Amino acid sequence: MKLIFKNKYPKYLIIAVFSIIYLLKYPLFLVADEITWMITDWKPCAYFENGKYKGYDIEMIKLIQAELPEYNHKFLEANSARIMKTLKDEEYVCSFGYMKNAEREKFANFSIPSAYFFPNVIFMRKETHNELGTPNNLSLSKLLSYKKLKFGIKGKRSYGKSIDKILTKYKGSERIFIGYQGNETKSMIKMLAAKRFDILIEYPDVGEVIAKEAGVEKKLVSVLIKEKKNLSWSYIAFPKTEWGRKMVVRINTILLKIRGTKKYRQTYEKVLNNGLIPTYRKAYSKFFLKQVK
Repeated sequence: MKLIFKNKYPKYLIIAVFSIIYLLKYPLFLVADEITWMITDWKPCAYFENGKYKGYDIEMIKLIQAELPEYNHKFLEANSARIMKTLKDEEYVCSFGYMKNAEREKFANFSIPSAYFFPNVIFMRKETHNELGTPNNLSLSKLLSYKKLKFGIKGKRSYGKSIDKILTKYKGSERIFIGYQGNETKSMIKMLAAKRFDILIEYPDVGEVIAKEAGVEKKLVSVLIKEKKNLSWSYIAFPKTEWGRKMVVRINTILLKIRGTKKYRQTYEKVLNNGLIPTYRKAYSKFFLKQVK
């Protein structure tokens, strides 16, 4: 005897239910035509003020967005740890201004260099600077060998290969304070001034602006890092997916088109001292525009 089980639910309803379940599990397929640009509150690079996102990173991003009119674009503020996690989760996001290293390349696709800037410097209190003999530059390796000094490091941030390599040797040290707060720079500049630690590595334009806003600029001084004197470049990070790979190809084409324009270059020049601009422009043409990897 052949048993026949009749389905009391219409076929279209079953398909609809399974479709909803699938979309709940994989909601990102609903926003494939939207790009979320994840940014860190990091003045003067990117910040939210008077109802608008501002900063030289934002200006560069908007020049890129203008070349992608078929996408809806939005900004989402997050700390570095959350941005890295979101990229690992393979969402339709990207993040401007990231350093590339072997660990990040495991879960992210990177564009060609998208921004060019002066390297990280060492910020310290003036009394620490005086104790060290008021130098114009210092070796990070040598400073880390001084057991009385404590260092402030941003969690999940890459400082570039040369500096990362030095810091890795002291991973887990009690003398290294790691910050994970939303606005990492602002909180760490305040902690440096309050003597919670002695040395902070930060970009000169970022550290100076934040120190001034916090009212502690007169307490601090910055010096060059001997191991990192050359200008640096950063990349745009996408998830390591087919969508991310295709977006990198598209973004690279756009960057090759607009990186050499005066408008794109001047987004960063606006925050530099006039004395640094000739050096920046010379290096921009000689080195940065030749970077295609």
